[in-house]
Amino acid sequence: CVAELTGRTGRLLRGVDGKYHYVRRLVTEQHSETVNIQERKAFQSGRKLIAIISDAASTGISLQADRRVKNQRRRFHITLELPWSADKAVQQLGRSHRSNQSSSPIYKLLVSEVGGEYRFASAVARRLEALGALTQGDRKGIGGSSDMSYFNIDNTYGTNALKTLMDWLCFRDHTPPVGLDFITADYDSDAFRLDAVKALTEVEVLQSSCGRTKTACQHLKVSLFLNRLLGVKLQLQTRIFQYFLKLMLAVIATAKADGTYSEGIVDVTGESIKVVGEPKVVYRCPQSGAETFHYQLDMDRGVSFDEACRRLAAASRDGDDDENRNGFYISRNVQMSTQSKFSVLLAIGRRTVKTSWTRTHFFRVTRPNTGVQANDFERDALNNNYRKVDPARVKARWDELYTYHYNKCGHATTASKANCPGSICQFSRRVMTVHVISGGILQLWGAVEKGMST
Repeated sequence: CVAELTGRTGRLLRGVDGKYHYVRRLVTEQHSETVNIQERKAFQSGRKLIAIISDAASTGISLQADRRVKNQRRRFHITLELPWSADKAVQQLGRSHRSNQSSSPIYKLLVSEVGGEYRFASAVARRLEALGALTQGDRKGIGGSSDMSYFNIDNTYGTNALKTLMDWLCFRDHTPPVGLDFITADYDSDAFRLDAVKALTEVEVLQSSCGRTKTACQHLKVSLFLNRLLGVKLQLQTRIFQYFLKLMLAVIATAKADGTYSEGIVDVTGESIKVVGEPKVVYRCPQSGAETFHYQLDMDRGVSFDEACRRLAAASRDGDDDENRNGFYISRNVQMSTQSKFSVLLAIGRRTVKTSWTRTHFFRVTRPNTGVQANDFERDALNNNYRKVDPARVKARWDELYTYHYNKCGHATTASKANCPGSICQFSRRVMTVHVISGGILQLWGAVEKGMST
């Protein structure tokens, strides 16, 4: 049931006696390309449901869910090892993502905890997002339903995090910018800093001159840092990379708090979206005649209690709740819990991030008035601020928040009511007003950015 598309001439097969025997894959007069074509036909016809592809067969072979073939199953493309070149990776991924397909594939990139390996995953992610934006107007277009932004760390925030890391390593009187999770009694921050400086100096990320440590090049790029990081011993390499990621998350959190965080291309999501009125022409280019339109959308983000219960039941049926953590939660905050004014949410386990020394569980959080939250909750943060309760305990409060915030902001129920800007405030509102500019926008982009910054 497995189709092999490789350049091998033979393989080891286990016989009925349990022993392995070498078997020629090719008949003497056959060429490997002929055998690969036969194997491809077997996969596309549905006689074989799994295809193994090597670099020798990564070009010129179509394995997508073509409407003209019998095998219409959605392709699940697993990449065991990323190539050095992002272009080559895109070419390999293109075997299962081609024209005339009935469904787009799901991509899974297997990346180990080795920090330097993100060098390749980051390059591939940026290239796929760029291709999706260019060809389909969607950064997720090339990757089907997969959002590969998790791997894209070679950006402005990654650069700022790298600068922060280098500054701390080069100036020993600086305290660590963020906490070190792997610190023990025998391995403190000073020991880690010394080990990191020594290792990064050996791979020429840092250099020593006149008793001072500085970066080896004036403008150190994330891609170069990750590439050189491959030369560091695995345990230390992983620690340096995990600390770099933690710094990057801190940089992003600061940018969000300051209101300067740019998410780039974002999805307008809600339980329902309605176009208000007709689109208006706000600009017409005098040379080309291209028009720029303004749309107003009403985006209802709310989730009813019945819908929340259905989502919880669906998650339970999937069997992805080994520790019985999925469910409804109420706030532990005593002040908010008085007079039934407590906060409620639905938490469903989403993913687990494992490293050499930690295992972090993340939950997707849904609130009655603002729906699914953009950021996942860590299990510790969830347990420290909320406690799990029976669904009947939160029904009344859930329905109250769902109804009250239909067109009212959340400042009336918080201590920050004085900061409310009035009727235009959309803080915690269930129905948000979203303005979309479409059409010819490149010639107006400078004015749009200026208007958004004021």
